[in-house]
Amino acid sequence: LALSVFRVALADVPKPGDPMYKTTLVGIQPVGGEITPRFQPDLFEYGIETTHGSDEVLHVALMLDFSSYEPTSCPRITMDGEDVPYTPLDGLSVEIQLGQHAGPWEKDVHIKVADPKGKQGLLSFIQSENAHEYVLHVSKPPRLNYLISAQNITVKDETTGEEVVAKMPFDPKAPAGTYSYTVRAATKSFTI
Repeated sequence: LALSVFRVALADVPKPGDPMYKTTLVGIQPVGGEITPRFQPDLFEYGIETTHGSDEVLHVALMLDFSSYEPTSCPRITMDGEDVPYTPLDGLSVEIQLGQHAGPWEKDVHIKVADPKGKQGLLSFIQSENAHEYVLHVSKPPRLNYLISAQNITVKDETTGEEVVAKMPFDPKAPAGTYSYTVRAATKSFTI
């Protein structure tokens, strides 16, 4: 009985080339970022801001209503003109390369959901394509630890006027570090 219900349901699903073939997503969900505005079926432009400036890749889940298609006739998905391979069993996600830039980073990514049959029409100049394109304005905040870093650390004992030497010398090329300075018990103030 379940098999016959499935066959009846598939018989009602529009085939590629049918004007009713669905070419819209039902959701967009970034992993490690926030989307604005919240996904709406009739909105095709979104902003995504990554939550960490150190991220080099952003994963974005693209959600289709797979019950609207035959398993072998799912929409063609492209990201910036390149095909995105997927199967209905695995789900659908894309990786957006953010790079290793220290400063803020922005990029527009174009996701297209299209009828796999492609452009249709009688003559080449009146052909049309059943497709929708989503534009994702992706931004990444700057890596503050790369943009703002100490070049030197000097500690001066204000009581004696002498420079206090660290136990381990300061290294401006080190990614992070802890430096210890010992001041005399008689020191009332010091300057860093």
